[in-house]
Order: sequence, then structure tokens, then C-alpha cells
Amino acid sequence: MAEMIKLDIVCILLDKLYLKALKLMEKHIQAKICLELCMCDGETYLTKSRYIMGQNQVSFLQLPTEDSAEFESIARVHTGDDNTYGQKLFDLEIKKQSNSDNRFQNPLNWFGVLVPQDLHKAQDKYQQALSWCIQSANIQTKAKLVIEE
Repeated sequence: MAEMIKLDIVCILLDKLYLKALKLMEKHIQAKICLELCMCDGETYLTKSRYIMGQNQVSFLQLPTEDSAEFESIARVHTGDDNTYGQKLFDLEIKKQSNSDNRFQNPLNWFGVLVPQDLHKAQDKYQQALSWCIQSANIQTKAKLVIEE
């Protein structure tokens, strides 16, 4: 009788772990779908900007090279410990730039002063995609821990 109770407890624990793993897999798939949608939207807005400004105005030629001045990125990824899972999780920090701070350079300025609204939208979509990447990586970390249990 005691073995039957222990077996029931083990079955219940395994069921809970499987459900938790399935929920995390579903969240991961949703995050990947949202990431793909953001990337597609960003590419569409970038294409519209190229059409409006001309193909030579929005190209890799405007990107900084090795000889360019140093600058800090607007977005930064930090790692931190999660108390509930005991794993390292990622956190995205997007800094708001001020006019007086020259360390941070807005990438839109590489393409000119007056850029189309579609280029701003593309930047927003790519920032959202970066956020979805971070969220997806965190879900993967949690799922890995659940699977190891």
C-alpha cells in the first residue's frame, strides 16, 4: 500500500513537470513566432525606406567601419541570477539618448538627418525583435532546468 502511494506521488510530480515543460515549450514557440513577425515587419519597413530614399541612401555603405569613431550601443544585454530557478537570466536595457550625451549614437543618423518614418518604425521593430530574443533565451533556460529535474 505504501509503495502504491509513493508511485502515485511520483506520477503526480512527473505530470506536473511534463505540464510545466509543455507550457514553457508553448511560450518558447510563441516568442519565436513573435520574433519572426517583428523581423519581417522590420525588413518591410526597411525596404520601404530604401524605396523612398533610394537604394544608395539606405545600404551597408552608411554603416560604421573599423576606422569610424567609437560609440556605445543604445541596447545592452545584462545577465542576472533568478532566485526562483537559480539560473542566469538575460535582461535587455535600451537607453534613452539625450542631446547632451555624445557617447550614444542613434543609428538612424547614419542615414541622414531627415529619415522617413518607416526607418523609425523599422528601428522599433528590430528593438522589439531583440526583446523577443531575450525572452526566448530566458524561456529556454527555464525549460532546460525543468527538463533536467
